[in-house]
Amino acid sequence: MADPVTPPPAGEQRPDPAAPPPSPAPAKYPRPLQALLQSLLVAVYVLFTFFAVYRLGSLLATASLAASAFIAFGVPHAQAGRPKYLVGGYVCGAAGGLACALALHLLPGGAAGQGGYVVILLCAAAVFLTSFGMVFFKLQHPPAAALAATVVLSPSPLPEALTALACIVLLGLAKLLLARWFAKRFD
Repeated sequence: MADPVTPPPAGEQRPDPAAPPPSPAPAKYPRPLQALLQSLLVAVYVLFTFFAVYRLGSLLATASLAASAFIAFGVPHAQAGRPKYLVGGYVCGAAGGLACALALHLLPGGAAGQGGYVVILLCAAAVFLTSFGMVFFKLQHPPAAALAATVVLSPSPLPEALTALACIVLLGLAKLLLARWFAKRFD
């Protein structure tokens, strides 16, 4: 141990003997309790999402939102689960989906007059646009690509996209509010 009179090496500090000892970090939850709490958070979010999306008569967006909830709460330290990536990815997904849904409705005969191949191509184009946007803006969140296809397939694309965006913003806010709790108590 170094002499108390000799100054510590550069960049190193000695603890103040008069300072109180640092408070211990909160105990991590046992693994089964972590799994239970994380799964409950996912289930509660999905339950509220179902109620929100159910009013539209289309539950397709719930699948991508459930996947996002799992990433946000089930893998709390994943980059794709951070609010910036959740919301940013869904903005890309909504934009790509709405662009292709608009193209589908502008085609001669509208959406009803188009064969399955056109719808499939436009779903693929929506996923492409979403993927490009997420990679270009560095906002990768995989379930947002599913939202893009959902919006193209929806009979009401704009309400579907706006509802999904509102739900993902709420998920991002919940993640922000719970961030400290996750950081201290989960692996």
